[in-house]
Order: sequence, then structure tokens, then C-alpha cells
Amino acid sequence: MCSVWAQDVRDGRHDLSPDPNAAAHLVRDRVVRDVSEERDLSAGSAASARRRLVRDRLGVDAQARRAMVRPERERLSGDVELDETMVGGVAVGTMGGSGTKAPVMIALERNGSQLGRVRMAVADRPNTLQLVQFAQDVIEPGSTVHTDGATGLRRLTGLGYHHEPTVALGNPDQDSILPGVHLVASLLKRWLIGTLHYRIEPAQLPYYLDEYTFRFNRRTSHKRGMLFYRLLQQAINTDPHPLKTFYSQYDS
Repeated sequence: MCSVWAQDVRDGRHDLSPDPNAAAHLVRDRVVRDVSEERDLSAGSAASARRRLVRDRLGVDAQARRAMVRPERERLSGDVELDETMVGGVAVGTMGGSGTKAPVMIALERNGSQLGRVRMAVADRPNTLQLVQFAQDVIEPGSTVHTDGATGLRRLTGLGYHHEPTVALGNPDQDSILPGVHLVASLLKRWLIGTLHYRIEPAQLPYYLDEYTFRFNRRTSHKRGMLFYRLLQQAINTDPHPLKTFYSQYDS
């Protein structure tokens, strides 16, 4: 610091100010000048280094998301709300599933008035029987499944579930229809907006849902350090995902 100050004084850039923060200001200015000069001399290499840094950071994030879901995780049970929502940016001139948004299936445990665990998955198209298959994958048979009364979901009764539909069409009390799923859907969209600023790649959306599920299901944990420990445990039990497998999308 003293050598930097002395050099600046010899260069006539600063006087010997009694300001106690002068040394910090001098160092800051000197660092800014050095970075600017380096950028001017090697703009190409600096840009390449920044690109590699961003690529590596995104690759590590992608690796972590692959480990956020245990393959043998338990299915939901008890009272479960089942529905789907549309995720994506603003679609001008289109409504519902007719736009470019992605349909996301959501199943949520309810413990009385409390929200329990959640499961999410991306559907190929909205309003299809894929939601029934999703229910079979994530909900334990014998559970009570609450839906919005969609016709295709009636077959849940024959699959070993207690189906309790609440018809949404024309219902004056819309707030009473699957309030838990609608709350989770709103929180998911707010999280995606704040984190990704509406930028969602279809190939990456399932892994963003895995990350949100991991965070949501552990939202009441009092030992936050154990979450990282749990993530390491699950990383050991999942298939390896080398960084180079994620590089192609960032190098293009």
C-alpha cells in the first residue's frame, strides 16, 4: 500500500492528504487503472477468461442440481393436491397452453393447514393424461388426491386413490380450490423471475424445478449447514456428470 501511494505521489496524481481513507482510495484508483490498462492490452484474452469463468460456474451449478433429487425418494401420502401451472415469460396475444409457456405438474402434501412436501415435473403438453401418470409416480396409492375436477383425472379412483374433485368452473369461491398448489405455483414463478429474469431454457427447466423442490422441502430446517451435507450425500449416490457434458451449450 505504501509503495502504491509513493508511486502515485511521484506521478503527481495525488498529494499527501491527511484523509484516513486516502490510502484506500489510492489503492482502489490504482487497481482500476491497472485493470483498465490490462483490458486495453488483452481485451480478447480477458473476454475469453470471463467466458470460461461463467461457463465453469454454470457447469458447477448444473452438477449440483443433478444431485438435488434422490432417485429412491419416498412418494407423497395423506392429503395431496394435484394440478398443473404454466411457467415462462410473458406470451403476448396467447392464453393458457396455446402459448410458448411450459406446463409444470405439481403435487403437494397438505398437513391440515400446513404445506408439506412438493413434487414437480415438466409435462409435454398441458391438460393431458400425463398428469395421471405423474400422480402414480409421486403419490402413494391409498392417498386422498384433491383436484380441480378435470375430466381426465376421474380415473384416479380406479388406480387406488381417493379422488376428491372440486369443480373450478363457475365456482364463486375460487380461493378454496387447491389453495396450496396455487400458492406453490406463485412462489415458483416468483423464484424463477428473481433468479433467472424470465430466461428459462426448456432443457434446463426440469433441473430448476429440482432445485426449487430441494429448497422448498427443507425450508423449515433449523440446521442450514446440514443441507449442504445432505447435498453431498445425494451427489455420491447419483450418476457422475462431468463438467464437459455441460460445456457445449455455453460454448455455442
